[in-house]
Amino acid sequence: MACAAAGVRRLSDELARRGANVAVAGYTTAGWHGGFARRKWRRERRPARPGRLCALLHIVYRPFDSTDLEENAWRQMLNPDVLRENVDGRALEWGAAYLNSRSERRRILLVVSDGAPVNDATLFANGPSYMHRHFLKVRDTLLDAKTPELLAIGVGYRASEFYPVSREAVDAGQLAEPGLGLVIGNVMRKRRVMIST
Repeated sequence: MACAAAGVRRLSDELARRGANVAVAGYTTAGWHGGFARRKWRRERRPARPGRLCALLHIVYRPFDSTDLEENAWRQMLNPDVLRENVDGRALEWGAAYLNSRSERRRILLVVSDGAPVNDATLFANGPSYMHRHFLKVRDTLLDAKTPELLAIGVGYRASEFYPVSREAVDAGQLAEPGLGLVIGNVMRKRRVMIST
């Protein structure tokens, strides 16, 4: 966790230093294995095909128009209990909506990912491909829309399988170089960049 937080901090600071207005956001589940959403489903006698069975947690560590990552946000990023399971399709939807609410002409959603979407409760109740299908649908919609521009860094895996414009980082502490390469390679002018972890 500390390694990932340090990598994101270095990358966001360097992008800001080069003139980008940067936000850093995290997106995860509010509990393990479905949390209270799964408990509610069980109390209701487990209706078939319930859809997503997890509460979501949105965290903005660094909002747009801030000068840097505040110490309180930095401590939150270092908390190992914050990030749990991945709901990548919903994360992309939320990140795109957050960026598209801005007025700038060019916006980039830079995804930092360590693999496929996983939430055990949702997959158990809906089938093993449920979250992956949703992720692909959202990703394709964003790629077709071309705004925000969708870039990705795969941490320890090949993000190119899912994101046409991507780079790899050996570990989460090494995000700055591939992240800068992606953003600068896509014409770094005055723009909004959102880093989603």
